[in-house]
Amino acid sequence: MKYLVDSDFLISLYKPTDSNHKKASEIFKGIGKTARLVASNLVFQESTTVISKQIGMEAAIKFYDLITKLIDEQLILENILEKEAWKIFLKQTKKGTSFIDCANLAVCTKLKLDGILSFDEFYPKDKLVYSAYDLAVELNDLEHKSLYMRLAKNTPRGLMEASRSFVKDAANARSKGRLFMWKLAQLKAGKISTNDK
Repeated sequence: MKYLVDSDFLISLYKPTDSNHKKASEIFKGIGKTARLVASNLVFQESTTVISKQIGMEAAIKFYDLITKLIDEQLILENILEKEAWKIFLKQTKKGTSFIDCANLAVCTKLKLDGILSFDEFYPKDKLVYSAYDLAVELNDLEHKSLYMRLAKNTPRGLMEASRSFVKDAANARSKGRLFMWKLAQLKAGKISTNDK
């Protein structure tokens, strides 16, 4: 599996005080050691600058050293990809849209990567990688959540069993059933991490 990494994910992974630190750590463990991580040169620049502003240059240097070891492949945004990024960016209507997010989407689409490691709502949901806990929370089913988490814990087979169980339980709740079937499709496509909280 090959995943594109966004700045927010790298920052969350690095900073213990970040609100998404635990979630980033879980997803990172869940994707496994065989996954290859890809990031654009823009993400390297943006994330290191953010660390410099938030913590300081000493931390930024350590952060840069860490991500150069963590990321398997750094992509330089060349002409074709930059044009694609601009096409995506210029179609946006929301104030404050990030060009770098648009570039990431262009890279992910063009290179047919398996997903994006990010917490940014800009990206289509089918591109994002989730943890098993995210699925349970998103489904918001307190009655079955503990059973679901027990079944799902750290194993793809367990998550599949939990998925079937939950879909059956949600048969009378159409919207919930549809949501879970969508999530199950993401699991089958390899875009969901099975790591537990």
